[in-house]
Amino acid sequence: YNPRYATNLKNLPNALFHFAELDPLLDPALDYANLLLKNEINVEIKIYPNAPHGFISSYKELYPYESEIALNDSLI
Repeated sequence: YNPRYATNLKNLPNALFHFAELDPLLDPALDYANLLLKNEINVEIKIYPNAPHGFISSYKELYPYESEIALNDSLI
């Protein structure tokens, strides 16, 4: 099942996407995010510059400042 081919997406929950700028799957992922927006789903998108596919496993090394903020925010 590919949700990009669904005829009705209006009852889906809000979506949060973290995308890598250099990911070869970025375009289809953005297409899906835009499809959700067209169906009135709230979407938040963060694109990480110069990040490759799978970057999340090295997130702390690639984005040390943001990792520190995320860690501090989760403790509040």
